[in-house]
Amino acid sequence: MHEAIAGLSLAGVDRAYPLAVLRDRGIINDRIGKRSVAIIYDADADHVIALDPRVGDEAIDLVPAHKEVSASPSKPALQRRDAPGAIGVLT
Repeated sequence: MHEAIAGLSLAGVDRAYPLAVLRDRGIINDRIGKRSVAIIYDADADHVIALDPRVGDEAIDLVPAHKEVSASPSKPALQRRDAPGAIGVLT
């Protein structure tokens, strides 16, 4: 059986993220070598993006924001795992 994945190559390391897991969770926080990476599934556009989740020198874990935190119902906000406020909007 074949499973759809999103692939990422970074610093000579290849990773595969099952789309079923991304669709369910919305975000996967990962480390590749010494670098943090957030893999985000955008349900509205049906695509996956990878980003560097650092604020300054601090790597943070991202989680999907609750709808009441979102800047727009059609563009889900992201928030730090340890903070209640949104820090960015998926575009």
